[in-house]
Amino acid sequence: MGRTSDARQTLIETAIELMGRRGYTDVGVGELCRQAGVKPGSFYYFFDSKAHLAVAALEANWQYAQDNVLSPAAEADDPVERLDRFVTLMQQAHARTYERTGQVYGCTFGNLSGELLALDPAIQNKLREIFARYYAYFEAILRDIHAQGLADIDDIPRKAKSLFALIEGMQMLAHTHNDPALITALTPDIRALIAA
Repeated sequence: MGRTSDARQTLIETAIELMGRRGYTDVGVGELCRQAGVKPGSFYYFFDSKAHLAVAALEANWQYAQDNVLSPAAEADDPVERLDRFVTLMQQAHARTYERTGQVYGCTFGNLSGELLALDPAIQNKLREIFARYYAYFEAILRDIHAQGLADIDDIPRKAKSLFALIEGMQMLAHTHNDPALITALTPDIRALIAA
């Protein structure tokens, strides 16, 4: 099985890959273990259930997004450029997945939330928590845009949710049509939404 820490991390990475591609309900513990090269008994040493693994995978996926999209985009001083960079980096991440697998998976968080009724409450709570982090991220950008007079934005919390919904929809369309370029094609609509 390899070192304990390696096995746990491998299970998380396998869950990100399989659930990202096919969703939560379509992936069983047996398949996760086979793909990860981990015995089922060892699986339950690390995780009480598939739901607990999914929560760990969601948090790891959030950390990846934080390190590779949100934080690098936030380095831009201009808040509109921050938003543009976010979308560019997100699109590039989807393009890399497409080059590696031939598929656009879409947003794991959005995809799993589509299965929400079938999901464990712990997964629902984690998704809501991650969505709240995204709302806060976009609210900060919108507040800076408004404060700098780049756009007159009213009800910033609502507008941040609308922005997040648009970005999720862009990823869903890219996933549905298996084309990461759709994200870039729809990027001007983000500026239109905030009139910046």
